[in-house]
Amino acid sequence: LRGNLELRVADTSHMPGEVVIVALREELVRLQKEEGSSEKSTLPGDVVDVRFLGSSIRYQVRLGNGDLIAARIPTGILRNSFKPGDRVFVTFDPEEALLYGYPALGLLQELEVY
Repeated sequence: LRGNLELRVADTSHMPGEVVIVALREELVRLQKEEGSSEKSTLPGDVVDVRFLGSSIRYQVRLGNGDLIAARIPTGILRNSFKPGDRVFVTFDPEEALLYGYPALGLLQELEVY
């Protein structure tokens, strides 16, 4: 990731150092107060937004490199609640990360709607 953040993924189809897009379903992302096990990908960050959505709570976390990642946690399994400013560890199983090659024209141009 940008800023020399490293994460663990199961996809081995890309070379180390290759620029890729990492996609995660926010329902598969978890937040913890402490760093997780070495079997999962773990990234430190700070909660910047919290939204109650009825059956779940959506958290936005700013990573150390400035990137934002979202986690949607069902209210029934929520062990800890977090508020903006809280330091958390974002975790997910390496198999859940999807990697895509970075577009030659750049991401914004590739996603542009005509």
